[in-house]
Amino acid sequence: MMGILALVNLLVFMMLFPVAMRLLRDFRLQLQAGVELPVLDPDDFADLDIIREAWAGKKPALEV
Repeated sequence: MMGILALVNLLVFMMLFPVAMRLLRDFRLQLQAGVELPVLDPDDFADLDIIREAWAGKKPALEV
């Protein structure tokens, strides 16, 4: 049973890998452009059906 669960997890990982790489590439490009706090812009990823309300107006608190 654990082997089946591992195979399912690997399959899902392979399916999500291209999306994760796109998001990571966007994050890295923002860092290279000098953005101090990179933010996900759902308009850049319209094909991913990102829920705007989940990302709108939320900024992480920076600890000093």
